[in-house]
Amino acid sequence: MPQHLIGVDIGGTSVRVAIAPVEDLKSFQKLKQDTAKTDPDGLSRQVIAMIDELVAKQKVAIKDIKAISIATAGPIDAEKGEIFNNANLGFKIIPLKAPILKRFPSIQVNIINDCRSAVLGVHCFEAKPDEKDNMGYVTISTGIGGGFIVNGHLVLGKEGNASEVGHGVIGSKSGVRCNCGAEGCWEAFCSGWSVAKHAVNAIEADPGSGKELLDLVKGDKSRITAKDVYEAARKGDKLAQSIVDQATYYNAIGLGLINNFYDPKVIYIGGSMLKDEQQILPPLRELFEKRTIEFTINHPPLLKKTTLGDEVGLLGALALGKYKIEKNQVISAFK
Repeated sequence: MPQHLIGVDIGGTSVRVAIAPVEDLKSFQKLKQDTAKTDPDGLSRQVIAMIDELVAKQKVAIKDIKAISIATAGPIDAEKGEIFNNANLGFKIIPLKAPILKRFPSIQVNIINDCRSAVLGVHCFEAKPDEKDNMGYVTISTGIGGGFIVNGHLVLGKEGNASEVGHGVIGSKSGVRCNCGAEGCWEAFCSGWSVAKHAVNAIEADPGSGKELLDLVKGDKSRITAKDVYEAARKGDKLAQSIVDQATYYNAIGLGLINNFYDPKVIYIGGSMLKDEQQILPPLRELFEKRTIEFTINHPPLLKKTTLGDEVGLLGALALGKYKIEKNQVISAFK
């Protein structure tokens, strides 16, 4: 029986678990469920049950599984194998590594932040050879996060939480609060929830505005989503377009800071907001081309949309297991 790897991708909405032969990771089989938020141990119980179900369905022996690699929304304590202070998973501390090791004591268990995992997925499956040594991945979705490879090495930090770019403050004293509690985070201007919130606030400030946007939600502003804002902007709604323009501007600030800090050749961008790719990437490229010095002192990076879609974190978890087996230098700092 060939050796297999298990990858897990934990988000605030769903949990994905995949199994794949080491030699052909793209032929993975997966399960997907809504994220368990019943109690602090509910998530580990869910992951264990999903692994058990998947292994049984694929008729893979436990002895043939080389690693279980878990990509999760953070922050994480990589040494303890715990999630802490996550605003979307329901509990202050969520243990993962210890209970999963208890169930599978013969299998190596790895835990990594989901965006650091995603950049490994892009590195393994998508990036061109001349991009691999200096590259980044940024997700713009419910939240904003990032992962970066610099000079051929994954950037991790003391606990595995380096590159929490979404909580970089780009609008201090703006009065704009993030879900994390801080003021002026990148995520508070450009994530899905924040784009919708800014649109609602603008309508409340000017009740006669946003007609096309309100038409999309049948007049109920509480139903407005980021998708609606971008659609209304395409239809010529001036209020919606102003919110989209604001998001573009703050995305350029965030990406410019990343470029100043890490100097990547390319930044791959993913997440649910990229469903409106044409309203996001071309304007960003234009800002970096025509107004470079406003956003970065370095030469701007290439900006690309990842082709890996929603599977980027899951593929990254599988790639982490593969790279551990191969002793790939890109994860030399990973313990």
